[in-house]
Amino acid sequence: MYPKGLIDFDRLSGKDLLIAEREGAANCMTVLKLKNNYTFIQRDVCFGINEIKGTYEIQGDTILFKDVKTGRMSDHYYSYAIVKQTASSLNKKYPGELILYKSKSDHPDRALAITKNELNTLF
Repeated sequence: MYPKGLIDFDRLSGKDLLIAEREGAANCMTVLKLKNNYTFIQRDVCFGINEIKGTYEIQGDTILFKDVKTGRMSDHYYSYAIVKQTASSLNKKYPGELILYKSKSDHPDRALAITKNELNTLF
């Protein structure tokens, strides 16, 4: 059963429709997954694991985050994200970016590279 074990808990939580990730300093990694049951999971791995869960709603090219349960390392989360096509969107490996915002007056401080996008919206 090595290395995946008997139960794949990530797969049990639903099919991944969108996966976006970012690698930071010291090999810290952030992975955000939007599931087909309108839930999301973000895992931050950096000197420990922080998991943030909630639900989402899609309006055009915008993803609204709701009912967010933050992990042990944070007490807030982004209120929405925008899917942005980039010049490198033609590259099949990274078909765009997910720009995260805390509020409408916020300047984006975080972008995640989209590695999988199967959302049925017109981005």
